Amino acid sequence: IPEKNFILIIAGLTGILSGAFALALKSSVHLIKDLLTKNFELTFGNKQFLAYPMIGLILTVFFARYVFKMKTGHSIVKILFSISKKSSLIKKVNSYGSMFLTTLTVGFGGSVGVEAPVVLIGSTIGSNLGQFTHFSYKNRTLLIGCGAAGAISAIFHAPIGGVIFALEVLLAQMSMTAFIPLLIASVTGSLVSKFFNMDSIMLSVGNLDDFTTSDFPFFLAVSVLSALASTYFTRTSYFVEGVMSKFKSPFIKAIIGGVLLGAIIMIFPPIFGDGFDFIRSLLDGNRSSMLVNSFFFGYVDQVWFIIIFLALMLLIKAFAASLTIGSGGSGGFFGPSLF
Repeated sequence: IPEKNFILIIAGLTGILSGAFALALKSSVHLIKDLLTKNFELTFGNKQFLAYPMIGLILTVFFARYVFKMKTGHSIVKILFSISKKSSLIKKVNSYGSMFLTTLTVGFGGSVGVEAPVVLIGSTIGSNLGQFTHFSYKNRTLLIGCGAAGAISAIFHAPIGGVIFALEVLLAQMSMTAFIPLLIASVTGSLVSKFFNMDSIMLSVGNLDDFTTSDFPFFLAVSVLSALASTYFTRTSYFVEGVMSKFKSPFIKAIIGGVLLGAIIMIFPPIFGDGFDFIRSLLDGNRSSMLVNSFFFGYVDQVWFIIIFLALMLLIKAFAASLTIGSGGSGGFFGPSLF
């Protein structure tokens, strides 16, 4: 088979596997969350929120250190380091290890997203397929991007978004010849998600109003506020992770971080897990679901309280996500940034 054609075939296979692993991780996280919260009182706070994050973080630290022997933290950094310093060679353990650890962290309430680990899993699949087929460094790097594109596309039903993410974040030095393999991987990843009809756990935007010119000032205001929130998020993450790094024992960090995170979730239940249920509630305009499992459910009809509640969650989410990562949890900041 000519090399160009063979690359396209392997790119498609990478997209299928990346999409399947993305769905498996997302499904396992929601399965654990549903099992832990299915008997909760919907109109009042639940004390179990105090314990779940700590249990998840302790289990994550234990399995990371003694079973998988891998470091948790920022997944995208691992991929970039492998591309630049490790000849695009990523160990297999980063796929099944990240999947298991992220399931524990986020399923038990860790306030991070699964998107970055999913990208790491997809990139690991691409790297190992490249090694198996004896591809060159350049083509292994391309398959890493294909894995990332397939994973992102499967999560968000956004094939073009997956391609742009891979080109902008991972493959900045690649030429436009990489576009077709990336697009094939991204489309196949999305098709896997469509085939299994996983809209209930994915983030999909339905019917929207038509855009009119008079709306422009509001979108401009959102972009400016989002940029300010991004700066706040970044600085908060550096500060919190810096403070947590002063604790030398990983289990002490997990206990302290878990207790603090549990206290936050007791007050703000939507911060439990990746937050996609909350985002869907916002998109649907469903105010009552924002305050489910909350001490403040009685204020669901008070618009002023909803606004204050949302503003406080905007500030505290960055702290909760940084605390999860700083305490040894496995996850990423892509989901919290959408939150």
